[in-house]
Amino acid sequence: MIKADYYYIKNLKKIMEEGCMDQNPRPRYSDGEIAYSKFITQVYEQYDISKGEFPITTLRNTAIKTGIKEILWIYQKQENSKISAHKMGITWWDHWMNKMGNIGRAYSHNLESHRENEMMKMCLYIDPIKINPKYGNIQDEKNIERVVSETGYISNYDDLNFEQDEIKILKSLWMDIIETYYKNGKIINTDYGFVHYDWHDFRNFLSDIRYIPQYFLAKEKKFKNWYLSKDYYGSNCYSKDTCVFITFEEVESINEIDSIKKGDKLLRHELSRNQVNDLIHELTHNKFSRRHIISLWNWSNINKKELVECAYETLWSVRNVGDDIYLDMTLIQRSSDYIMANYINKIQYVAFQMMLASHLGYKVGYFSHFVQNLHIYDRHYEAVDEILERTPLDIQPNIKLKENKQFYCFTIDDFIVENVDGIKKLKKNLDIGI
Repeated sequence: MIKADYYYIKNLKKIMEEGCMDQNPRPRYSDGEIAYSKFITQVYEQYDISKGEFPITTLRNTAIKTGIKEILWIYQKQENSKISAHKMGITWWDHWMNKMGNIGRAYSHNLESHRENEMMKMCLYIDPIKINPKYGNIQDEKNIERVVSETGYISNYDDLNFEQDEIKILKSLWMDIIETYYKNGKIINTDYGFVHYDWHDFRNFLSDIRYIPQYFLAKEKKFKNWYLSKDYYGSNCYSKDTCVFITFEEVESINEIDSIKKGDKLLRHELSRNQVNDLIHELTHNKFSRRHIISLWNWSNINKKELVECAYETLWSVRNVGDDIYLDMTLIQRSSDYIMANYINKIQYVAFQMMLASHLGYKVGYFSHFVQNLHIYDRHYEAVDEILERTPLDIQPNIKLKENKQFYCFTIDDFIVENVDGIKKLKKNLDIGI
């Protein structure tokens, strides 16, 4: 019996035999009736992905691909609207969408440290960043079609996973900075500024742009009233290390306070920090830190969320085994519906772990899952009986990546699901506790 089936049978029996009934529960079924549940607490499971132990049960089907799409929606696209969810083939969030067509200040909303009308930004002094003008020189590369002022060129970028409307906006932004700082293939004035030669290629610009501070905030507003600025760092160069996205108001603020300095340091409002980008950076440059965490639990937003996050935190660790580097991850979940969503949550976060490991060039190690409240709704008891009457299959389902990529470049088509033939669906449709 594989580990996933062992855990499933063990915990189902424990909930039904030893579980506690909740009182005055919040959830309701679609017909308005109270959704009571029986639960156990502090449930822990561990899988060694490197040894082929995947949290996919053979006792009933798991919506693996849709679960992975949800991870892409939350952590890669960093969106929470109904329109974007439906575009990706995710419909199970429809029950929790508000009148504005989103799930409020939940999930991806909390990946940014600062948002409009939510947190006041501190003022701080920062070091300016200057780049040697030689990095703005035209690079003579053969077989490259130069298309903008004999300076910029566009390599194929179809694999970078951008929406067409986003490409249109970003291409316009890129062309503006190229044409502003170059004329007839030459830098107009290095004192005025220049574009780093990496960004002479639109593909390189796109590869870097998601890591630019406040990019996702600008994207959420379709870049309206947002600018790609080198002036935040008082820089002479447009590059991945010197640019940030800031609003028109912040541009004006920089112009007003640029005379206020502390030595060579510049006075600026702090930038929003993105948890996914910070995690990637720290796992790359400070991999043995014990502070690798993504948390969606923003307490100040609890009453502004259409659904408070169930799977709300991940903890990450890196370890060496000989010459190999492994990425381990623990998923922390406050509450889990064991019949509807638990195994979807497990495998979708394994997919998240696999994408980051691929990006970093590490191997996938342990996946652990801690649930504080593991429950079964009273209308799911028949489903429990059906599952427990089944015989586990002699297979180990798994998922694989077709190839290694940067995190933001993965799509659902990069995942291969194996060894799931013969796994049956549940016979009865299940009511959801909303």
